[in-house]
Amino acid sequence: MAKIVNFRTGRVWHELHQAREYFTSPILDLLPIGISVIAKSGLYVYVNQTHAEAFGYTPDELALKKNLFEVSAKEDHHTTRASLEKTMDTGEACWIKKSWRHRNGYSVPGWVQCKKIEVANITLMLGIVTYGDRFRPSGLDGIEKFNSRLV
Repeated sequence: MAKIVNFRTGRVWHELHQAREYFTSPILDLLPIGISVIAKSGLYVYVNQTHAEAFGYTPDELALKKNLFEVSAKEDHHTTRASLEKTMDTGEACWIKKSWRHRNGYSVPGWVQCKKIEVANITLMLGIVTYGDRFRPSGLDGIEKFNSRLV
């Protein structure tokens, strides 16, 4: 996976800030589902209020400060990394069943629908997140059917 080295001093940092501003909207914070935008390195570029609060943070504590893997359950790192790379490299959308680690140490299970997007001249991954078993696809056939309908 590509790493952004010293990104705060270069052009990439400016583009990540532009991308974050693109998503900053009070409407997105009102949604009952989590929204996250992630750079290929795993850095959170944007998170809405619902996603941040699901594991005890504010959006400002996560966006452009924390990496996805810092708040993911360790047992999900391999699957999450593989799905992130596949989505970013191929553009293929996916569903990931995963758990996050709440700031207080407990596990927060959920589902993420991932889709590659281009914003401010940078390739990012958009994640639409539900928590618990809500809206989970029913088996592999459900995942394939859902992925075939993604825009």
